[in-house]
Amino acid sequence: MKKLLSILLTAAFLLCCIPPSVSAAETKSSVGENLSGFSTSTLTGEPIDGSVFSEHDITVLHYFATWSADCVYEIGYMQELTAEFGSHVGVIGMLHEDNQSTPEAALELFDELGASYPAVHLDEVLLDLVSRNPYIPQTFFVDSEGNIISEFIGTFPSYSHLVTIVKELLPDTIPYHTVNFYDSLTDTLLLSCSVIDGGSVTPPHPPAYDDYEFDHWEGNYEFVTQDEDVYAIYTALSMPPVLGDVNFDGVIDATDVVLVLRMVLLDFPTVPEADFDLSGNIDTIDAIMILRFALGLNE
Repeated sequence: MKKLLSILLTAAFLLCCIPPSVSAAETKSSVGENLSGFSTSTLTGEPIDGSVFSEHDITVLHYFATWSADCVYEIGYMQELTAEFGSHVGVIGMLHEDNQSTPEAALELFDELGASYPAVHLDEVLLDLVSRNPYIPQTFFVDSEGNIISEFIGTFPSYSHLVTIVKELLPDTIPYHTVNFYDSLTDTLLLSCSVIDGGSVTPPHPPAYDDYEFDHWEGNYEFVTQDEDVYAIYTALSMPPVLGDVNFDGVIDATDVVLVLRMVLLDFPTVPEADFDLSGNIDTIDAIMILRFALGLNE
């Protein structure tokens, strides 16, 4: 951790030397060039070459140095990209090596930031590519045949800017799925996301309640291959369980009836409070009995 702090302090000092963005007129374009001839090794010693491009629809090559604050932020962007787009997008870090930006420093930085994609040494092909513009970072977008189809020289203003570029470059034929996040206590829709096939999404912050503690998200939002409904599941902290109070709001009403019917008919997550007749099963009889109780007809 001390090493990373030292890196970040150095980065802050050097930040003024690195332009946040660069205009097209100031750069030499490499779009259209084919990189399938590169051959080098990762920072951990594994061989890697241009055949890697065929594994993804797009491979993002990110030229970075460990002393650059912009690069540190963008390493986080690149890791998030691999999760959001799954197997459709690959990322390879290309290390600028000097006395400070060493392979050891890069591996430590990746470990601290939780970056799991490979970083490589520059061979002649990659060195020639990044040497055309005297800036760090640089980012190149490569198709499955090794052709550079877009590039960004300088610093991304935000992660969403990077995502916009990637979405514009991906084939239109790739399907997307909808992931809906719900509050299980109120059945409120918290967030609806469009997720690329095989990609993942970050859940929203679950609502906070005085008498309940958020426990977990129930449902799939990683490696998504179909439409998904995901529910924020809570645990009651102080209120004793009350039969029929399915959403734990202290009142037995029509909302509880609807939730029980969803448990029965739509595989909604179940809770013991829904078993109103204590039969050991949750079914439509429980819903009817809860409705009668709510209407005062159970006497």
